[in-house]
Amino acid sequence: MSLSRTSIQKPISTFMIFLAVLVLGAVSLTRIAVDLLPDITFPIVAVYTDYKGAGPAEVERMITEPIEKTVGTVNNVKEVGSYSNEGTSLVIIEFNWGTNMDLAANDVRESLSFISDIMPEDANEPMVIKFDPSMMPIMMLRVSGDIDPARLKQITDDDIIYKIEQVEGVAAAYSEGGVEREIQVELDRAKLQATGISPDQIKGVLAMENLNLPGGYVKRGNKEFILRTVGEFRDIAQIENVILTSRGGVPVYLKDVARVKDGFKKKGVKYG
Repeated sequence: MSLSRTSIQKPISTFMIFLAVLVLGAVSLTRIAVDLLPDITFPIVAVYTDYKGAGPAEVERMITEPIEKTVGTVNNVKEVGSYSNEGTSLVIIEFNWGTNMDLAANDVRESLSFISDIMPEDANEPMVIKFDPSMMPIMMLRVSGDIDPARLKQITDDDIIYKIEQVEGVAAAYSEGGVEREIQVELDRAKLQATGISPDQIKGVLAMENLNLPGGYVKRGNKEFILRTVGEFRDIAQIENVILTSRGGVPVYLKDVARVKDGFKKKGVKYG
């Protein structure tokens, strides 16, 4: 028996069936969830490496190229791209659709472990990040005020972000822009050559002098007091008077070969 003949012979039953379908459709339509960023897993993994103080050419040769070569051997890789900037390397790995991204990310991490020995010692460990649209910020706030820019940046990072992260439902908060205080040491090349002091030597001396070290403990009765040696710099004068070496019994201070000033870090976007 055909569908049309049955519908003609039983019009009431047919009407009730169509009415039930319309009602179910209307109810389902009102309950469909609307999501600006639906749960979609993009087959993209990023490898971010921080190598402070290195130029783009050094980052490309010492960081980006080794990473590109090793991740290119991972299964299901479709394309590999990279960006080498001053102090940072970003390698984008695109996989074929349908790839299990959890396994793919683990494979990338394992491949990076094979080149850990040839990576520069000053470079941070590469971070493997899976691309997720839900990681994008959904709210942006602007902070301004009639105070010192460095102080404003500090208040934002230490106080405002902390308060925002305490709000229920907030996964993370980051800050971008602003200025951050930085003590800058500008070396005089002619004076360095005259004294025979290298920039690496100055870097090592400053690192050793700017330390707070534990000094053990002292017992007094039934109490124990923890001791520590406070060696961190508190002002520019202390940095300027650091002794780098001596020539003929005469000490060579940092201020003799360099200029120390209280400045700001270069402006840039914080990777989050």
